[in-house]
Amino acid sequence: MEKGIIIILMLISGVFTLNGQVNSVQAKINAIQSDNYMKNASIGFYAVNIATGEEIAKLNENTSLTPASIMKLFTTSTAFQTLGAGHRIKTELLHDGVVDSNGVLHGNIYIKGYGDPTWGSRFFTKEGHELDFLKTWVDSIKAFGIKEIDGYVIADGSYYSYDGVPGGWNWTDMGNYYGAGPAGLNIFDNMVYLHFATGAKSGDSTVLHCIEPHIPNLEYRNEVLTSDKKGDNSYVFGGPFSLDRFVVGTLPRNEEDFKVKGSIPDPEDFFGYAFTNALEENGVQVKYCHQTMRKLQLTKAEKDSLKLKEIHTFRGEKLYKIINEINHRSVNLFAECLLNYLGAQKYGTGNAWNGTAAVEKYWSARNNMTGFYMNDGSGLSRTNAVSAKHFVDMLKYMSTQKTFESFENSLAQTGKRGTIRSMCANGAGYQRVYGKSGSMNRVRSYAGYVYSKTGKKIAFTIMFNNFNCSSTQVKRMCEGLFNVMASY
Repeated sequence: MEKGIIIILMLISGVFTLNGQVNSVQAKINAIQSDNYMKNASIGFYAVNIATGEEIAKLNENTSLTPASIMKLFTTSTAFQTLGAGHRIKTELLHDGVVDSNGVLHGNIYIKGYGDPTWGSRFFTKEGHELDFLKTWVDSIKAFGIKEIDGYVIADGSYYSYDGVPGGWNWTDMGNYYGAGPAGLNIFDNMVYLHFATGAKSGDSTVLHCIEPHIPNLEYRNEVLTSDKKGDNSYVFGGPFSLDRFVVGTLPRNEEDFKVKGSIPDPEDFFGYAFTNALEENGVQVKYCHQTMRKLQLTKAEKDSLKLKEIHTFRGEKLYKIINEINHRSVNLFAECLLNYLGAQKYGTGNAWNGTAAVEKYWSARNNMTGFYMNDGSGLSRTNAVSAKHFVDMLKYMSTQKTFESFENSLAQTGKRGTIRSMCANGAGYQRVYGKSGSMNRVRSYAGYVYSKTGKKIAFTIMFNNFNCSSTQVKRMCEGLFNVMASY
């Protein structure tokens, strides 16, 4: 009797077919689990028919695993739901003085940031035009009647905490472009280019001949060597606010100008410096050098007592455009800025603690979030731990919401766009899978939707931790899984 009940339950769940065979998707994930390369791995998989709620296949679906970059799906879905696709983050130009009849401002200019990550971003600006927005800002100063500033330019990014980066990030990531931390004022993707010339043979030293843009007092100790290996195998080391950094690793030989991307140590400070330069280059003299709110260390009461007057309020790119870049290109900085922004909107100050609390609060009201551990917005932290079911429950919910079209359009697509564009080129999954990929050392993950050839819409998530093969081999396994789901 009990055996019969179990079989009926399995038939209802869809894991077994009427003839007692495991369905094709379950068979595929079982085969992946049995692969010798997965002997020491932890795998989480869950796939559900959205229309019927049928569990198509599952494996350790409730086990919390390190998700890598698919963590961005929780950040971006929450942002869509709570802010709206058309939301634009503001940045204010303010002053605290009086403008006399000669156009002299007796007081200070404030750049009040609210965490917009798009100013001068390479994702929204043509190469060579990164500084154009600063000229527009200078024009707004002139239009206000200011010809000279008898005071400071004060960069105020205090809407976000001065934590630099979220907890759990590795020291090896922070100095590199993908480890650039979020700030209340962000500029140029918080990124610098290090220009190297390499030697003629392996083992030769390299020359760091230029840093772009120029950041005062920023110094790098160059320990990079020439190698026969192709590509960028260098790493930049340096924590938030630290101007003393070093670069190690290798670069290919016979390169005259090889660009390595690093992080800006103090975006708030550099924003103030860049705007002060733009003012002076365009005829507006500034009496003193720039300052930052972090260095001034004003108390909240002192900041609240400032009688600031608006010069102009600028609005950044629409939220859906930012999220498109996050989910298509996996831009860590944008994801962390959104997480901080969610925290600030909910709790008053932007930081990873408040941001993750805002995300967890939103989803706990809708799904069972037991075992959900979120420590950053991008997935760069290895201390994140989320189950495949957490992701699928969120994906199912999003498919019923007004923001779903924007959310789905932000995802990469096999054969078409983003980080999964090259997958399933000759298979059933070609252009049928919309999702986000994630990868870091010994971690590979995918989450999203499959539109099967039989008309089913499937929400799925698969995560691998600690496999014994290359990430490329895991990617091929997932391609096979995508093709099977697309044929289901």
